[in-house]
Amino acid sequence: MEEFIYTVLLTVSQGNPGAITVVNELLRKCPGEFVDFMDKLVSLSLVGSELWVKYKDCGKDLDRLADFLRTASVPSATE
Repeated sequence: MEEFIYTVLLTVSQGNPGAITVVNELLRKCPGEFVDFMDKLVSLSLVGSELWVKYKDCGKDLDRLADFLRTASVPSATE
């Protein structure tokens, strides 16, 4: 499990320190939704610095970011 989390952390954060913080906090605060959140972040191309920008757009409020991820629509492959 640790290897999976490390791989996800590297993939989603792309080495961006802010994104690493966000991913770690999502894991800590929302462990049951973590995998779904990571899938959605990748699908929405919110990785690396883009994740950090989105987090700042949410006022650095993790609950707000989590609510966004719960409700955001993922584009279909045909769009």
